[in-house]
Amino acid sequence: MVQAQDTSEAEKFGQSVYQLMEAMQTIPLFKDQGPDWLQVLTNCIGGNIGFIKNIGVESGDKKYITTGYSGIANQIRTLIKSVLRGVSDFNSVPESSGKWYPDPSVTGDKTGQQINTGTGLKNATYNILNLDPFVWFVHKQLGLSGYGFSLDDDVADVGAPGATKLSVDVGGVNKLPQHAEWTWGTTYGPVNATQGKIETVTGGDFDGHKKITMLGTTTLPPTSDPINVGLLVHGGDPDVGPGALVYGPGIPLGTRVDLPLPFQNELILSTKTPLDTQGLVGPFNFRGRVPTVLASAVTGNSATLRVTETEDLYGEATWKYTWSLVSGPTGVTASFSPNKTNASKKTIMTLSSRTPGNYLFRATITAPDGSSMTSDVSMKVT
Repeated sequence: MVQAQDTSEAEKFGQSVYQLMEAMQTIPLFKDQGPDWLQVLTNCIGGNIGFIKNIGVESGDKKYITTGYSGIANQIRTLIKSVLRGVSDFNSVPESSGKWYPDPSVTGDKTGQQINTGTGLKNATYNILNLDPFVWFVHKQLGLSGYGFSLDDDVADVGAPGATKLSVDVGGVNKLPQHAEWTWGTTYGPVNATQGKIETVTGGDFDGHKKITMLGTTTLPPTSDPINVGLLVHGGDPDVGPGALVYGPGIPLGTRVDLPLPFQNELILSTKTPLDTQGLVGPFNFRGRVPTVLASAVTGNSATLRVTETEDLYGEATWKYTWSLVSGPTGVTASFSPNKTNASKKTIMTLSSRTPGNYLFRATITAPDGSSMTSDVSMKVT
């Protein structure tokens, strides 16, 4: 039995671990593959969902889910990713909560975690919410998005159709031609188009939506070869991630690509708002994630918060950045200076009191047309 300061989340986390192991223990065990418990653990970390019977597995040389009760497989996959991230359900406890990838070395006297040893409750000698320290090491210590054949990060088992060059760097990423973090929306990094034409889709599932046509080509490092923009930008996929965010003339903030039409070099958007254009307009920017918020360490009662990755986006000079404290210890408030201006993309946050705990801050970015998007950052005050 485990007790913790956040007893509700601890109980839910324990339930997720139990459900995951209950599912994985149904996979047939092998006599020559080590102890039973080790095989179950290997199946959990390895995500061997395809070996679970009666959820749509096809037998043969390759075992993978093609038909049947794929919803069960998706639920098990969610359990694996959640447990590796150290939370009960990553959909309800998002990364912005600051709870993903907890430090495995933090002991029970800090977390409140206690273990029933059979003779009574004792402080845990490690962080029980971290069941795979390697995952924490990759994300928190190395600062990397993912690792080979990983499940928890959604990015490491990536495809690169059409790629002609592979860049490798040892000891860091500084010598790589592309430093942008991998995202599903723009798998090869940020994409920019100098011009395009906005038209309305007629008929079909996207009737009334806007699309960008006549996008032309762009280049991506390390090559200088022209590539159709429509080949480099993805739409949303429920199993992988959201479509690319779109910035451009008349495009509301938060608009994403719903469906790329790569052979036509066109992109169908999630919005119906922009007016059709008679000719070419631009530029257009495509990004795989919302702008990132960075936070400095708290000095006294204050810290610097800053929105990054917006400087080269269309219309950024007209945006306003509004800061708010989403959650924190009871009774603590925060002020921001400056706030609600374009200059407040960088602001000084001041707490009403330096109360230890977890804080969540939000930057709301608003365009002149009233459209907006948000980005969060978590902070721990000790």
